[in-house]
Amino acid sequence: MGCSDIGTLDLAPVRALAKANHRDWTDAVLDDAVRRYRDFLSVCCYGVGHGSNHLAAVDALADEMWHCHMLLPVKYQSDCHTVFGSGRVLDHYPAGVNGQAPVTPIDQRAALHLYDEAGVRRPGEVRAECVWAIVDLTP
Repeated sequence: MGCSDIGTLDLAPVRALAKANHRDWTDAVLDDAVRRYRDFLSVCCYGVGHGSNHLAAVDALADEMWHCHMLLPVKYQSDCHTVFGSGRVLDHYPAGVNGQAPVTPIDQRAALHLYDEAGVRRPGEVRAECVWAIVDLTP
């Protein structure tokens, strides 16, 4: 269980949903989106292990895959437990909405630095609207 499991997650159902939702995406774009989403999950997992429980930047393709993954709640929860530990889920909240603080340039630089520390390629197109946090759902 943990970060090393990200490469073996079965994301075929997530990819299929993304393909249905984004009919203009070619197979090459879908493959790239899955890779970028795995990179994002790796950075999130790395961050948790190194004292960071949130990230204020995500690649646009990875973000779309993340949204598709969350639309499969049973699989999403199971995959989160596999990667982040039993009872833990990668939560999503929109920055600057419903009382959430907006993402600042400092937040984005810190997030990109986390990509560097984790040894993961920095995202090309960065979205600052979606922020993650690891949430423990166990009582």
